[in-house]
Amino acid sequence: MADSTADLATSRYDGELVAYPVVKSLAIPKGVMAFINTDAAGYLTSTVSDASASNLRFAGITAESCDAQDASGNVKLKVWKKGAFELALTGAALTSAEAAMYLVDNQTVTATDTGSLIKIGTAVKYENSSKVFVDIERR
Repeated sequence: MADSTADLATSRYDGELVAYPVVKSLAIPKGVMAFINTDAAGYLTSTVSDASASNLRFAGITAESCDAQDASGNVKLKVWKKGAFELALTGAALTSAEAAMYLVDNQTVTATDTGSLIKIGTAVKYENSSKVFVDIERR
């Protein structure tokens, strides 16, 4: 395709809240980390059996819950792509502020990377030894 020399009516959306198709027979709660599962045809999941799984790509934090009993892809779930979210914390301290946060399970992060964990974002506000606000845009 050649360079345009005319004005274009380019569509735009802020990308803050995005709906993804969910795999069949999966209930996903509101407020958990969600992932695109490349082994499941790219459908959304919140099930984390292996926090270092190479088949999972962090999608965001679920903005609603769903129970996908229809065929895969028939149900879509909205996911927050931007913002700082309060998540459960393990293996971190006050010194973890501004540190990278990594996946433990669909509701918990840690500042300790074993070398293969999925990065979720950056700690922007340490609440206490069990809670931290994570900016999911800063990955």
